[in-house]
Formats: sequence, C-alpha cells, structure tokens
Amino acid sequence: MQRKRAVRALIIASLLSVVFYLGATVYFGWHDVHLALGRITPLGVMAVLGLALCNYLLRAWRWRLYLALFSIQIPFIAHCRIYLAGFAFTMTPGKAGEMVRSLFLRRYSMRYSASVASFVAERSSDLFAALFLAGAGAWFYPQTHVFTLLIALLVMALFILLYHNGWILYLKKEAISRGKHRFIKLLNAGLDVVEGFRTCNTPKLFVASFVLAVLAWSTEGYGLYLLCDWIAPDVAPSVMQAIFIYALATLVGAFTFLPGGIGGTEAVMVAALVFQGMAEAEAVACTLLLRSLTLWFAVGLGLIAITVEQNIQGSQIDLSEQEPAELAPKHTR
Repeated sequence: MQRKRAVRALIIASLLSVVFYLGATVYFGWHDVHLALGRITPLGVMAVLGLALCNYLLRAWRWRLYLALFSIQIPFIAHCRIYLAGFAFTMTPGKAGEMVRSLFLRRYSMRYSASVASFVAERSSDLFAALFLAGAGAWFYPQTHVFTLLIALLVMALFILLYHNGWILYLKKEAISRGKHRFIKLLNAGLDVVEGFRTCNTPKLFVASFVLAVLAWSTEGYGLYLLCDWIAPDVAPSVMQAIFIYALATLVGAFTFLPGGIGGTEAVMVAALVFQGMAEAEAVACTLLLRSLTLWFAVGLGLIAITVEQNIQGSQIDLSEQEPAELAPKHTR
C-alpha cells in the first residue's frame, strides 16, 4: 500500500511539473521558447547529461564513504545501483523518499538507523555545499546578502540541533517520568540516528564530503552556464555566476519542501537569468531544459535502477515493512 502511494505521488508530481512547464512555455511565448531551445544541439544535450551523471557519481562516492563507517561492504556496481534507485523517489518533499535505499541495504545487514543517519548526513552536506556556492557568488548580487545570511544561520542551527542529542535525551527522560513508555523505542531510534550522524561528520569526513558535494553541484551549475552560453552568448552569465544562480535556486527549492522543488527552483532561476540580462523566453528555455536534463534524468535513472535491484533481490519492495528484530537499534540509554 505504501509503495502504491509513493508511485502515485511520483505520478502526480510528474503531471504537475508537465503542467507547470507547459504553462511557463505558453506564458512566455511558445514560439520564442522553441526558437531558443533550437539553438541546443544533440551534442550539447549529451554534454549536460554527462555533467549530471558526474554529479550523481560524485554523490555516490560520498555515500560510499558514509557506509564504510558502518562496516558495510557492497560491490561497487551494486552500491551505485542502490544509490541511483533512491532517485526514483527524489520528487518526494525533502527527497525523503530516497530513504528507500534503506530497504535494499537490509540485504547487507545495515541497520535502518545507520542508513537514515547516512541520509541525514548527505542532505546536510548538500545544504552546506549549496550554501557555500551561493555565498561565494553572492557578491555579484548585493541584494541577496541578507537572504544568504539567513539561510546560513538556519542551516547552522539545524546542524547543531542534529549534532547534539541532549534534546532527545530530555524528551526520553520526560517520557519515562510521565510513564509514556511507548515512546522510548522511538526515542532510542532517534538517538541511534543522531549518533550515526555524528559518526558521519567527523572533521576529516566532513571536509571530504563537503568537497565532493561542492564538486558535484558545481557540475550542474556548469551545465547551466553551457546552456546559457549556447542560447544567449551575448548576455550569458559567467561560470561563477551560473553556479551561484543554480545553487541559490536549489536552496530556495529545497526550503519550499515541494516535490523536487518544482516551482520555486524554476522561478528563482528564471528571475536571476532575466536579471542577468537574458530575455524571458531564453531564461525559461535554459531553466526548463536544465531541469529536464538533471532532475528528470535522475528520476529516470532511479526508476531503471530500482526495477533492476528489485529483480536482483528477488522480491518487490514493501515500504510498509518493519525492521527485523535482529537489525533493530539496540540502546539501553
């Protein structure tokens, strides 16, 4: 049942994005947008797809570093396949659906708490990387300084909240004192996740994952630069400006908590490109093509990967399945 709901959510998100993209194209002039898109050659499309693939491989490498901390040994091909399988649900709010990888990892005896901790560490690494890239390019646009600072403070607060488990211990103490023992197991699981998150963020690994994240998201920002340079070379942003625009749009999309950031990401990207001097139709063409060659390319790869992995493991994934007792977190705090 849960799996059907996830697939239904993906279908709804896909339909909404198609409506949104078509609506934007018609609003800004179908003919002008079509002409702008016509300036991109098949070789150019392949180049941007290649950059997107580099993004995925760099992130998969980072994820492999996290799993190694929990002594999980997975063949490289299987590792990449399971990681890509998570992209099938990247359209869920906050990309939470990507935690479907946890179900596949049970085959390798990885506890849910460890895989969830890896997911949280990955999301925080992405946020820090996007914030760094946005901040590095913010000096081009003084109007964004306050917004960037506010996001930085919010991300730091979230990081501190996750890094320290005092608040969970307090909740557990209150639950015990009030006789609410049914929450103890849940709070123990929360402690497991926080502890795993701290394990994934030792100084050495934090730096390594941060560098990989910056490189990964810079590749797609460079893809935006290429598209802009091909469609409107006279007013195209520089490489640094394009990366900044991409990072800022990604941040806004993430904080809207909409599936895949649809709507918020595109609106910011189009507005920033128009501010840069591009015509509206050209900005829309660059934005929609980039999103199609990155976000939807990832979803497509994810659907292929999750189908292959299901067939290899010999059973359909049931998202409502509970964690086996032998893999459950063991805490007596």
